[in-house]
Amino acid sequence: MLQDGGVEVDTNEMARYGAKEIADQLHQGLRRYLEAQYHVRDTGTIEERHRLLQEAGTIGQRPYIETTPSYQLGKPYSELGLLLITGVKSSIVPG
Repeated sequence: MLQDGGVEVDTNEMARYGAKEIADQLHQGLRRYLEAQYHVRDTGTIEERHRLLQEAGTIGQRPYIETTPSYQLGKPYSELGLLLITGVKSSIVPG
């Protein structure tokens, strides 16, 4: 368990719902579906199909995760010269 801003976060649960884990679960579900729908009697063929379906790229590609770029920090609000509207309290600009 981790504390994140006063909230307890279960690290095991976080690991279950990561991008890689979700992709693995989807891949395994599709593999099981394909094996169940297409019956084969020959055990050698079953084993070969199972091995082929386990390989990356056979029934799906590896997940691609793209992050957004970090923004460069600018001046703080207090240095931007913003006008304060009278009668309105702001926690951003001291007044």
